[in-house]
Amino acid sequence: MLAEEKAPETVAQLVLWHLGYGVDWPTLVQLSREWANPSEVALARQFVARQAAADGADKAVEAGDSLV
Repeated sequence: MLAEEKAPETVAQLVLWHLGYGVDWPTLVQLSREWANPSEVALARQFVARQAAADGADKAVEAGDSLV
């Protein structure tokens, strides 16, 4: 999804650290303060939120399908 959306490298790195390693956002802000600006962090958070919403919608459809 990151490649499909042509996410900047900085945004992609933040997303991967959050999703892949479970690093929370306040810690990511501290770790990346020298190479990521607040806008990039916000974009990364938005990407994760959209992905979580899409995953939740997919799970709801799957759960509904299994009831039929």
